[in-house]
Amino acid sequence: MKIIIITLLIASYSYGQQYTEENGIFHYKDVVEVEKSKEDIKSIIKKWSAVNFNNSNYVTRLDTDDELVIKGSFSIKTDGVKEDIDFTMDVAFKEERYKLEFYYLSNVNNYIGIKFPITHPDKFTKEQFKSSCIEMINQMGFGKKMALKRIEKEKVFNKYYERSKADMAKTYFKVEDKIKSLALSIKNDVSNKKKDDW
Repeated sequence: MKIIIITLLIASYSYGQQYTEENGIFHYKDVVEVEKSKEDIKSIIKKWSAVNFNNSNYVTRLDTDDELVIKGSFSIKTDGVKEDIDFTMDVAFKEERYKLEFYYLSNVNNYIGIKFPITHPDKFTKEQFKSSCIEMINQMGFGKKMALKRIEKEKVFNKYYERSKADMAKTYFKVEDKIKSLALSIKNDVSNKKKDDW
């Protein structure tokens, strides 16, 4: 009996968070059930956004009865280097539930100056890394030949790839932690706020 009750409680909270698209690029998605009207949920989340995204990058892009789309940013620090991450927060509303998504996160620099989408390290492949390196090299004004030769040397390439993958892992999990904390903060506000009848 206890197992059934616990299962029902978990099911009533959430359909389960997802953190990546099929290709491994970061895309948080969750559906949260809460005993509030669509209007109350939206009102609480709008207020939460106004309070928590108090920087100049905070912009409401869409505000309808059923959806709220907001641009925001946060900073993470990896190996002492600060990285600003822009994102889109998309919230859809229905009676007694909302769907929360964070996507279109800005690309991040690796240690040799190539920008990559924030990708789960298990999906950050050598092929993706190599094609990004070649794309960057092709945009160089000079030194293309020498740079391409370095990439073609397997030992050098593997060293660059392994270091970049390790950096991506640090970045990915810091971003995941930050998004989890934002999502939890929203959930707590929506779950705990009573209707203001003053």
